[in-house]
Amino acid sequence: RHQVIFSADVTDPNGTIDLLTPDQKRLVWRIAGLAYTEASTGRSVFVGQPKTSTGQLVGNRQVLYDNAFQGVSAGVRYTMSLAGLEQDIIVEKQLPDPQAYSLDPQQVQVQVWTEFLSAPNPTIIVQPLTRPSGVIETNEVLNFGVMQIGLGRAFSLGAGANQPNADAALGQSVPIKKEW
Repeated sequence: RHQVIFSADVTDPNGTIDLLTPDQKRLVWRIAGLAYTEASTGRSVFVGQPKTSTGQLVGNRQVLYDNAFQGVSAGVRYTMSLAGLEQDIIVEKQLPDPQAYSLDPQQVQVQVWTEFLSAPNPTIIVQPLTRPSGVIETNEVLNFGVMQIGLGRAFSLGAGANQPNADAALGQSVPIKKEW
């Protein structure tokens, strides 16, 4: 129902992903970087920026850009399904200490910044997101017509997360918010 073109390199300036939705809407994007953002001040700093990484077909429905960031050990994995396309950041080693960037570790959120180079304006649906601590945040569901970007999840993968058929998550997942 949808079609995806994957760039050979995660740093392609024309976009890593070119997705055509079933209702013929085109979305083109690339990863801009991994950032720390201090919740209390809004101050952000990139801790990982994309570097040259060639996409590899993993199994018959995943493309992996391994070791895709400068500054952090992480890759980007895309998984195709009949329902859509998932973008996963696979962090392979501990991220740097936020204090090294003069940020309060208790206030820091890890963010994936995705740059849309071409996309129709989505309908944005704001939903509450309650954290286990009781803090209420907001998440934006991005509706592009037939396809949407809903609530994301973060979770721990077992050993060999970048290997074929590494879909099983261990432990509990945590909801992640997004904003357009």
